[in-house]
Amino acid sequence: PKCSVVKKLCLRNNFEKRSKMKKKMIGRAALAGFLAAWLIFMDQITKYLAIHQLKGYGEVSVLGDVLCFRYLENTGAAFSLFDNSSVFMTVVSILTFVVLGFFVYAYIKLLKMDKFKAERIAIIFLFGGAAGNLIDRVMYQFVVDFIYVKIIDFPTFNVADCYITCAVIFIIIRLIYCMIKKKESFIDVIL
Repeated sequence: PKCSVVKKLCLRNNFEKRSKMKKKMIGRAALAGFLAAWLIFMDQITKYLAIHQLKGYGEVSVLGDVLCFRYLENTGAAFSLFDNSSVFMTVVSILTFVVLGFFVYAYIKLLKMDKFKAERIAIIFLFGGAAGNLIDRVMYQFVVDFIYVKIIDFPTFNVADCYITCAVIFIIIRLIYCMIKKKESFIDVIL
């Protein structure tokens, strides 16, 4: 009888731990979904405003000769590379679906781990940026770009591009840090 009481307590304890972990994961996943939806919404709102407020008006100076807004229909890839190449852009759109699936997979793999919180957030930003630009490709057959750093004549970009760029820079810095400190990186966990 004594063994069965201990066994029941152990089983109950394991069940409670799993239940808490499951609730924690569901909460994290819901928060991730909300953040991704918010990022996509903000990207699409800024593009809507660009279409309705900038199209046909040329450049609108924001910070003198440093930064301006101008409407651009990007039929190419990032920063207008491969402009007007419909076959290439079809391949890019298909690959974007695959990449979005990988981001979801990576997020799920990291969901249980507390130490990769920043990396999970970076993945959400990558997802939001890729999804925002994919929505444009599907709806318009081009991506709406409108932010232009005039002082350095940088290619015109959008909010989704900012999400992706910031996330990639963070991930690269984090991977370099993990390599220098010989720590486990989130890439080790995902792959």
